[in-house]
Amino acid sequence: MSLERCMEFPVFRTAVLALLAGLLLVGCSQDSATRIENIYSLQADPTEANLERVRKELDNPDGDVRATALHVLVTQPVADGSDLALTFLEDEHPFVRMTAAILLGDLQEQQAVPELGRRLTDDEDWHVRQRAAEALAKVGGEEAAGLLRAGFNDPIKEVRRASIMGVSRVSPADSLDGLVVLLREDPEWEVRVQAARALAGLGMSEAIPDLQAVVDEDPNEFVRAAAAHAVKVLGTE
Repeated sequence: MSLERCMEFPVFRTAVLALLAGLLLVGCSQDSATRIENIYSLQADPTEANLERVRKELDNPDGDVRATALHVLVTQPVADGSDLALTFLEDEHPFVRMTAAILLGDLQEQQAVPELGRRLTDDEDWHVRQRAAEALAKVGGEEAAGLLRAGFNDPIKEVRRASIMGVSRVSPADSLDGLVVLLREDPEWEVRVQAARALAGLGMSEAIPDLQAVVDEDPNEFVRAAAAHAVKVLGTE
């Protein structure tokens, strides 16, 4: 079984490397598990020679091994870490692309914004699109905000939610209409809740009439509660 099917995302956080080292071995072939374990052993003694050995695993045919090597090198960090993450954002394996997107977000790599935007709109794997949205939010800037709004139309609710949260973090510019549409029309209650929270957090008092309509009409109690809270917050600003 492929690794990304047997572990929770996001992965590879520096603070939990010890735990992740164990998780990475679950479901891997014996050869892949051995290679992943070896990569973490090399990370524990990050000499130039050991990091070069890790770098060679970037060519490994197993995506889980490539993702592990990429994470170790970028977080070490190596001088070309940003370039490596940007390159592997094009990898054939979705788990590697996800890892690259997470790393680029953590690095707040501005040059990666256009490619992260392409991952958000065009990647066939929705997990990659979700991580791309999260990465764009971390990078920030006007360009990232515009690309995040494109995620409002994604067919997967997790991607729409990540895009809403990203816009909330990046910029309120030109987001009002899209958020109101999601608030009033999205079929998933979790997305409508997130839209209500975003409107409140961005101080969009123009949305109060729509929020009040949701309080009166939405069939979901959590959406109604989120909208009511947003009306209260915006009405006191």
